[in-house]
Amino acid sequence: GIGTISVGTVLNIGLRHGDELATVVTGTGTATGTVRAAVVGSAIYITSLIISAGTATTNIGLSSGTPTSNNVLGTITFAANGGLAAMPIDPPLRTTSGSALVWSQSGTSNISITATGYID
Repeated sequence: GIGTISVGTVLNIGLRHGDELATVVTGTGTATGTVRAAVVGSAIYITSLIISAGTATTNIGLSSGTPTSNNVLGTITFAANGGLAAMPIDPPLRTTSGSALVWSQSGTSNISITATGYID
């Protein structure tokens, strides 16, 4: 047999993180925006990321707090209709505790960012 499982035993099979996040944000005619608002005393961890850019030479970055610092994901240059799919990201990208996860771009292209992860 497989043995006995006691009452109160926690199995880590298929469990999800208690503070998961999944978000899709778009920027049309804007240079900065928020992917996930700050959570006091907690960092935001990104475990998968999809970015889609509408026009050529769009430089996009992710930051902790200040949109143009690009300290979470450095500036990436995209061709017209270019994109990035990164999953799983291990170790996760993360913000500084108590900071929002924000994005910036070099112009005002149509962009889309899909991010999943957790807050801890």
